[in-house]
Amino acid sequence: PTKFTGKEAPRMQPMADAYYDHVTRLLATLHAIICHALGVDENFFYESGIIPSTDIHSLKLSYYPHEESASPDKLRYGAHTDFQDLTVLRPSQFDWVPFHRGSSRSGDADDADDADGADDGEVVTSGGLQVYDKKTEQWQCVVVPDGGEDDEPLCVNLGDFWEIWSNGKYVSPLHRVTAYGYKVKRSQAKAGVKEGGAVGSCVARKSVIFFSVPDDRAVIRPLPGVLPAKGSSFMYDGVERSAGEHLAMKLARINA
Repeated sequence: PTKFTGKEAPRMQPMADAYYDHVTRLLATLHAIICHALGVDENFFYESGIIPSTDIHSLKLSYYPHEESASPDKLRYGAHTDFQDLTVLRPSQFDWVPFHRGSSRSGDADDADDADGADDGEVVTSGGLQVYDKKTEQWQCVVVPDGGEDDEPLCVNLGDFWEIWSNGKYVSPLHRVTAYGYKVKRSQAKAGVKEGGAVGSCVARKSVIFFSVPDDRAVIRPLPGVLPAKGSSFMYDGVERSAGEHLAMKLARINA
């Protein structure tokens, strides 16, 4: 599990450890559901040793600070796919929150309706997580409903390995995090949450990300009995590589 350092570590570590344990149990359920859908034994990942019994997963706390002024097309995290297995994300409650009416970069309250795009059914929001839709070739906003203090929703991403494990049936989604100023349909903007602030400011954002990490030595290949998806084009080239080798290859491409 992740170990924290710094003055807040004594307070944060017990909470992080508890959250890590909860998501680790959730991970076993998610693997079972996906395997069942593919016609594979629900315990395959654990009985085969792909997911080791030791705790090697990663828990990351991401903080994007408030910015008073930033480029409208600024990305807080560039477009990417997740490297390996499953990612369990607890997204920011301030993603896609409408800005205050009557607030704009110029501070002109009379321009509020124009700034928020009320006439064309669009509103300027705080930005946040987006997923790329290959069919429409458009970025789609990931608006996670507010579940309250006792029921906070999670978002699950499939990593690159699932394109291979599923023999092309599942795709690792391309996603990114935008800053402020992105216009979305009012129906897409998040409702029931305190407004994000003034248009033109980039609100602070926090998220909690759990990465499931397979054993580095595990060979990544299509799961037993899973036939190739019809018409699929994906990353598996027929060469059997370990999880560690796949990870090294992707890091090498990124850093090239």
